[in-house]
Amino acid sequence: MTTLTAPALTGKLGVLTVLVFALLGGGCKEQIPPTNTDPYNRLHGIINDGKTVNEITLVNESNGNRPKLRFPSTIRVDVDTYGSHDSNPVTIRTRIANEASIDLGINAERNLVPQVKNYADSIQIRFSASVGPAKADWISDRLGEIKKRSIKTTDKPEWGLREYAIGNPKTGDVGRYEYVPLDESFRSFDGTRMWFSCNGAGARGPSLCINRFNFSEKLSVVYSYDSRLLPYWRQIHQDVLTFTDSILIK
Repeated sequence: MTTLTAPALTGKLGVLTVLVFALLGGGCKEQIPPTNTDPYNRLHGIINDGKTVNEITLVNESNGNRPKLRFPSTIRVDVDTYGSHDSNPVTIRTRIANEASIDLGINAERNLVPQVKNYADSIQIRFSASVGPAKADWISDRLGEIKKRSIKTTDKPEWGLREYAIGNPKTGDVGRYEYVPLDESFRSFDGTRMWFSCNGAGARGPSLCINRFNFSEKLSVVYSYDSRLLPYWRQIHQDVLTFTDSILIK
């Protein structure tokens, strides 16, 4: 039988005490669920049960923009509070978030519909409080930069778009594509010149396409879809506008 001396016993008790406090501390610390999960959404007051009409107010702390959205019960809503998983986490508040995102299906008629079944095509839309209107001179400069950096510019009248391939002029490798409507009177919701981007996919051409715009002075919208839907960009854009107008609480 081994007999512990006083110093040895004290040392073992000290280690045990540290372990107990560590376990208690870990157990008491609230664990925030991962984003895009039902438990995380429920902390924000968002219930995706197919029956609940969800409302969320999006906030931009830099300018006080607080657009409020109301989503139909048939649409799943994922929300996010920026910084909620940091070591010093931002507090999650009920019906308050920085961003809300949804996925809609695209049916055979190319209309946006609730993703209640497995549609071959879909679109993701993300909503946030706007940082403010885009300045016309910035947009003009941006379009000029696109033209300057394009290694191949192609008009695609069948789509009503001008395609700018942005990449390496020496190798011909394309990193992304920028598209501008051939009809210059076609404008974004805020009246500015419209363009959108698609990620490059080597010889296969564009892949994921992304458009962003301000809807009213308070709400910012970003939507994305597969490039095979490029021929229907006008209809998709109009449907996004119509849907956004239907969920924004005036």
